[in-house]
Amino acid sequence: MGACLRAAAPGLHAAGALLVAELHIGPDVAAACIAFLASPDRLLLYLGGFDPAYATCSPGSLLLDALARRCLGEDRREIHFLRGREAYKYGWGAVDRHNATRSFVPA
Repeated sequence: MGACLRAAAPGLHAAGALLVAELHIGPDVAAACIAFLASPDRLLLYLGGFDPAYATCSPGSLLLDALARRCLGEDRREIHFLRGREAYKYGWGAVDRHNATRSFVPA
């Protein structure tokens, strides 16, 4: 976890905006994910990974499935994979969306 996220995590957690999810196989953490609860209906998947020792079990997919089911139970409409065009995201039904930023500078 980067220094910025480490510094922000306590405040995000206190605000109910941080979700850290783990998938355990026996005593081991086989997959983990950091996500943000950005609004009542959106989950933003920020960072995830899995232990390669459990790759044949697809622990990342199992964890994403559990998070999707949790979102349905909480009436969340959307899960955002955020940046990147990794193939696994499209397997979950992701669609590309255009994002734009506008900056105003004093004259």
